[in-house]
Amino acid sequence: KVLLVLDGLDEAQEHVQRVLRWLQAWVQVPGRSVIMTSRPSAVPKDGDADVLLQKTEFERLELVEMTLEAAQSLASLRLGSEDKSVAKLIADGLVSFRNHPLVRRP
Repeated sequence: KVLLVLDGLDEAQEHVQRVLRWLQAWVQVPGRSVIMTSRPSAVPKDGDADVLLQKTEFERLELVEMTLEAAQSLASLRLGSEDKSVAKLIADGLVSFRNHPLVRRP
């Protein structure tokens, strides 16, 4: 079994269709799987690239935006009962990254 992780399909820019056609052929071999990430702009819903992916039975999953407060609440909910210090450390870390360029959406 082989898992190919393709991070940043959107960086292929004008070659997105070419990359997707290659992936479509590549996953036809039994035992091959792909996890692919992209900004939504590279594969708009019902656009040519999205239709091509649907034909190959790719499953489209989208991340939803989460506020800092929701992320802190999730950290406390998931870890708070087990270890409050770890939950607080994660929540404090999230605060420190609030304005980091990698956290913001373009």
